[in-house]
Amino acid sequence: MKALKLHPLIVDIALGLLMLLFSYTAMSKLLEQEMFVFQMKLSPFPMMDKLAPLLAWFLPTTELLIVCFLIFRKSRKLGLILSIALLSVFELYILWMLFSGLHLPCTCGGLMAKLSWKGHLAFNAMFILLSFIALRPDRPSPNPLHPFQRIFNASRSENRL
Repeated sequence: MKALKLHPLIVDIALGLLMLLFSYTAMSKLLEQEMFVFQMKLSPFPMMDKLAPLLAWFLPTTELLIVCFLIFRKSRKLGLILSIALLSVFELYILWMLFSGLHLPCTCGGLMAKLSWKGHLAFNAMFILLSFIALRPDRPSPNPLHPFQRIFNASRSENRL
């Protein structure tokens, strides 16, 4: 039961960290947009040189939209799902960079640009985990016993009759 009482605090911390992450990365991309576009154009993905200017607005806008969704309780679930989706796309990109053997700079802005690709992988995985934790419902199930425990308890009470 203690874990269930801690859950709202853990969710609040997770939400705060996610909002901080997306706010920071969005602002960093917007403030250093020319560098962000330049680094994206270095990517070996086809058509990236043409898509980079569009992505330079789309990604930070999406990140700020996720922050807005996370703020309000009614849209929080959507914000967490979008958070998982966006972080998973970033995670796939990082995996591709790791396995391709290319040594391109990270298009992240600010402090995160200093992380290695493996560091980014762990960092994003942690935030994906935080998103899943925050998605988990915080109310206990009507009967928290394991299904086998319920069956065992039911059969014991029948034997007493």
